[in-house]
Amino acid sequence: MSYAPVRANHQSRPPPKLPTSVLLVTARVRVADRFGVYHIARVLVDQGSSLVSESLSSQRLRLALRPLSVTIYGVNEVQTGVS
Repeated sequence: MSYAPVRANHQSRPPPKLPTSVLLVTARVRVADRFGVYHIARVLVDQGSSLVSESLSSQRLRLALRPLSVTIYGVNEVQTGVS
């Protein structure tokens, strides 16, 4: 019994690129400066962090700054940096 060779033609195509969008939850909040004057600020709602920009904290709210070193941890408590 003899077998005839079989030719296969397989084409691989990458999956179609779908548009990707990311929805970030933000809110507009009223925050008081050190003198009790309220300012409107936009915040990013993130359950895993509590950071504030220097432009908001020291320039707009006129809060006193002091040097502090903070270790930043990511997923599974892996250290990702120091600020």
